[in-house]
Amino acid sequence: MQKQGKTLFVLMITVIAAAVVTVGCGKKISIKAGQELGEIDVPWYCASASEFTISTADELAAFAEVVNGTWGGKPKRDSFAGKTVTLANNIDLSQYDNWIPIGSFFDDTFDDDPETPFSGTFDGGGFVISNLTINRPYTPLQGLFGEIENATIKNLGLENVNIRGRNGVGAVTGWMTLSSSMINCYSTGTVSGSDEVGGLAGYVGGNSFVVNSYSTATVISTGNPNDPDNDRFFNSAGGLVGSMSYYSMIIDSYFIGTVSGTGNVGDVAGRAVRSDIRGSGALNPNEAGLAAADTAISGDGRLQMGGRLLKLLGDLPEGGTLTGGRSRANIQRVIMTEHRPAFRQIYNWREEDRPGLNGTITVGFAIDESGKVTSVKLENSTVNDPVLENSVILRVRYMDFGRIDEPGDLTEVVYPFVFAPTSAKIAPNSGARGIPKTLEECYIALDNQLSEDVKDDIALSSLDDFLASAHFGLGMWIRNNWIHSRDSELANLWGGNPDSISHLILSGYYTYLTGIETGSETGDDED
Repeated sequence: MQKQGKTLFVLMITVIAAAVVTVGCGKKISIKAGQELGEIDVPWYCASASEFTISTADELAAFAEVVNGTWGGKPKRDSFAGKTVTLANNIDLSQYDNWIPIGSFFDDTFDDDPETPFSGTFDGGGFVISNLTINRPYTPLQGLFGEIENATIKNLGLENVNIRGRNGVGAVTGWMTLSSSMINCYSTGTVSGSDEVGGLAGYVGGNSFVVNSYSTATVISTGNPNDPDNDRFFNSAGGLVGSMSYYSMIIDSYFIGTVSGTGNVGDVAGRAVRSDIRGSGALNPNEAGLAAADTAISGDGRLQMGGRLLKLLGDLPEGGTLTGGRSRANIQRVIMTEHRPAFRQIYNWREEDRPGLNGTITVGFAIDESGKVTSVKLENSTVNDPVLENSVILRVRYMDFGRIDEPGDLTEVVYPFVFAPTSAKIAPNSGARGIPKTLEECYIALDNQLSEDVKDDIALSSLDDFLASAHFGLGMWIRNNWIHSRDSELANLWGGNPDSISHLILSGYYTYLTGIETGSETGDDED
């Protein structure tokens, strides 16, 4: 088989110059391109199967071609959603001088190719992939995998990597999002790029998790030479993850290499926005670091109003059960206060693809005395959406409910997560008469016109979460209907800036509704 970097060229020509070959299970195909003949090693692949084993470097390269849609067979590409690929041996990639990532978003011409993420499970089986080399300083999303969505990579070692890309660069994957997980993985070698550069992953977002993993790599962020200010905020490098956001987590992982850069530099993560880092750190912390994000920091992530979880703290939703030493308030506080924004975000993403998506996902899980979830399973679902179901299960698996003084306790919970769209209720009635003239009138008008469910939803949020989520929903309605009107007296508030005025109204209404003037959470005391 030709080297992978050349194979892509051959295959791209093939699509034009030769008929696409339909491949039967367990067969090899020959691709004719001009006067050249290239062979892709795919005897392991069968589109109708769900379990695959890869043993050689050529088979791994062919796997990349199938995911990327550049192999010339049918189907054109396979995301491997719902499928598992397992390594059977250690693999040396030294024969590939410029590896093409599995799930590659851009080719070397930087044309806008369609997204081709990997969405299955890749189980390294405890084996090692060594000598991975990539040299594409102007191409984003570089690593063994380029982009993964709703995928799992586990039990994999990457040794002596030498990777150079643009943004979104990591040894295991350049980009992981939409409830992806990396479990029991490690890397050694060198990883460099301009932004979002990490020893394991370049970017982690969208309810994704890095668990029980480590890196000893040298991680370098060179910054963006095309940025005249070489913006510190956007030039991030982290020992494990370059940048993370949207309710993602790094759990029980560590870094013992070196990391450097021109902007946000952290031993664990270079930048963390609305994310958590738990039980993780560096064994040889770097003294330098302009904005180390080894503890989660809030930032400018935007959470749109949309889906909601029903019921209030202290009472499980209808159909929920609990046995063991923990209180209902403990369960509700963790789910509804700490993780509820993440569930809302997950639901919003799915509802964009499936408008009107609603129903109940019932999950059973057990919690030991330390607060860790020891088992989790799907009991029942009426939403008929595997991605949302898997996302909820993944989130529950890594919850921490805190230690209780009940030696040997195992609390078993059955919890129905109820999802429903609320876009029709989130803004006041467009037919409301008159425009409020004062802030007090604004609060009264909102309170009269918002549904009780929506007000419960706001009361369960922190002030910061409410303001972030409402800015492009309820806030936009206020700006369009109350502030931009020619008859508005509100337009003279706070220097006349519409965003500032709507922010002032929303902040005041939050205090009007809850009596809370800070970002503290509401909740019941333990039973």
